[in-house]
Amino acid sequence: MNQSTYMDDEHAMLRRLVYINPPVTVNQQHLVQQTINQKLGKPITLTELRVNPLYLKKDRGYMVIDQSMYLRKNYRGPFFELFHNTSLSKNEAFNTYSSKVSDELERSCLVPILTILAQSHKCLVHFDDKTENVPDGYIRIGNKIFLFEYKDHLFPERLSSNPDFEEIKKYIDQRFISSEKSKAKGIGQLKTQIDILNAEGFEFDKAVNAIQGQIEIFPILIHQDFQFTLPGVNHYLNDKFSDLLKEMETDLKINQVTLINLEVLLDMAVCSKDIFYLESAINEYHQFISDGQSKFKMTARQDDFLNAHLSFDQLYNTRMIEKLDDPNSTKPFLNQLLKIAGISLKEFEKHV
Repeated sequence: MNQSTYMDDEHAMLRRLVYINPPVTVNQQHLVQQTINQKLGKPITLTELRVNPLYLKKDRGYMVIDQSMYLRKNYRGPFFELFHNTSLSKNEAFNTYSSKVSDELERSCLVPILTILAQSHKCLVHFDDKTENVPDGYIRIGNKIFLFEYKDHLFPERLSSNPDFEEIKKYIDQRFISSEKSKAKGIGQLKTQIDILNAEGFEFDKAVNAIQGQIEIFPILIHQDFQFTLPGVNHYLNDKFSDLLKEMETDLKINQVTLINLEVLLDMAVCSKDIFYLESAINEYHQFISDGQSKFKMTARQDDFLNAHLSFDQLYNTRMIEKLDDPNSTKPFLNQLLKIAGISLKEFEKHV
């Protein structure tokens, strides 16, 4: 963790600058390694800026060349560097490594978060037990079932740098619908799980059979990359999800798919929200989208078009998120999350 200084000078050539200026007692090696200074004197590529998003100015500190590049370097960089700069790259394939990281994130992040959201009510909660077609997360309270599928995909740099509609569509199809080998992914997995609920239900929740005909399902895809919050991605996946459901005969009430960033669920958990809050937020989101689509048909305005295709994360962060009077009030819930994840709060605090 580091602290930065934001400078806004409307008279300066570079109006807005962000500097990191750590105390002299702090080991700055991790910052030095991210500076572009050593590359000066020759043409600098965009790739080099992504690897080195800081410029060291001795009288002020480390200038953040581009905020988005710097954040991506900090949050995505270690994932790749751990693999490529250690013996891991010699001992196993990148896909194997990536799968292991995903499993660990699911265990240490998704499971504690969903446990917190469900704990204040008499919910049946079940997580992926490696049985075929079991969802990553399953929460039932009464007749309402929340199905969670977690996808830790990182949007490719090549598509960010050179966006191509067909390539982006192909990437989303293969990660959130079905793979190149036609293996169900994302909404395809959710559809399979709904088929099971429409038949005999899961082994871990046979009691659900007693309320057949009254079940309401909330299918949810969890992601962790800002790029998937682009307007229209959730809309596109819902169109595809509707196509999957067309031939299905069922009495189940199946809501539209909601694509949610793991960070948003984390915010809900540490702010003491529960599963009913998540249900309300999902309903509010889809009503907002529906209203936006109706309005756009009448106005054909660009801002109404964007509202009609807004992501859940955008709506949550602009309209739903609550500002806390006392940030320390989240500490008990954070402590509980860490405890469920098997992490000591004292050890956690040593590294932040």
